[in-house]
Amino acid sequence: MNTNAILIAAVIIVVCMGIAYFGYRHRHYIQFSKENLRANIGKVFDEAGEKAMPRQKFIMKLKDVCGCTQKQAVMLLGKARRAGFIAVDDKEVRRPE
Repeated sequence: MNTNAILIAAVIIVVCMGIAYFGYRHRHYIQFSKENLRANIGKVFDEAGEKAMPRQKFIMKLKDVCGCTQKQAVMLLGKARRAGFIAVDDKEVRRPE
């Protein structure tokens, strides 16, 4: 292999990694902003038609609405609780009154 082929392969790999990184950062920023989180939590409760639901069911619905992994949904649950968007009592999640 000559040096031109190696250089071209390296540039292609770096460009692909850059595209993947910026795609991840863009998705992360949109999904996890407080405004979107508040709207997504509203969607979860509206779709369920309940004021309170089991924690695991809430996480699964949040995961579906946000299009994220379960681990990210648990992180969003914590962020929403700290921001006051939801209240978590034992194993039940509800909207604050």
